[in-house]
Amino acid sequence: NLVKKWYQKLSIKLKSQFDLRYKKDGKNQIRPYIVPSRFGIYFGLGILVLLLLAFTYANQLIYLIAFFYASFLFIVMHLTNNNIKYLKIENYYIPPFFADQKGKIFITIKNEHLKFSSRFIELNLDDSKAKKEIKLIKPLESIMITIDFEEKQRGLFPYPSIKMTTKFPFEIFYSWKKLNWKLNYFVYPTREGELALPSLPKDKSNEKAIEKFIGPVFAELI
Repeated sequence: NLVKKWYQKLSIKLKSQFDLRYKKDGKNQIRPYIVPSRFGIYFGLGILVLLLLAFTYANQLIYLIAFFYASFLFIVMHLTNNNIKYLKIENYYIPPFFADQKGKIFITIKNEHLKFSSRFIELNLDDSKAKKEIKLIKPLESIMITIDFEEKQRGLFPYPSIKMTTKFPFEIFYSWKKLNWKLNYFVYPTREGELALPSLPKDKSNEKAIEKFIGPVFAELI
């Protein structure tokens, strides 16, 4: 019984920690993940070699050099993590389009940090080759970017999830977070002649939910 209770408490705690990584509405990951890049692995192995040499020859200078490089490694890890940690996607909207034309994605990103800028951020869309690199987002700045992508089939499709990645600075670590939405966009059949897009019927019961996900500015366009 004691083991069962302990297991239940552990399961509840792990689930609560997992749920903190996502917002309940859009399943947006809050905390980024971070792993060493290939160059970062080589860099870490180099530190281990220095420590081995320092231990073998009892050389204090090599110990000092290894400590310096290890400190540098942890500082870079902190900078890479913070470079993406405070970025938030405020608005995300895909207007309907015809199957024979390129679709457009409108994304508004805000840097919520009070002092530090985010640099060299890359956005990748799932199930698509579409991506966008952002070189700089200043503190408390919101920017809107447009991404073009092609959809050959007609129908109703879910919004692609966005993977936000960075290797800044020095490309020693790779940090990312994934953002998902429970919205759909329309792709109409290939048009013949000059046809305008059909107007979509508004569902008042769903208007508030749409505004919550894509923002009131984009919601007016639907």
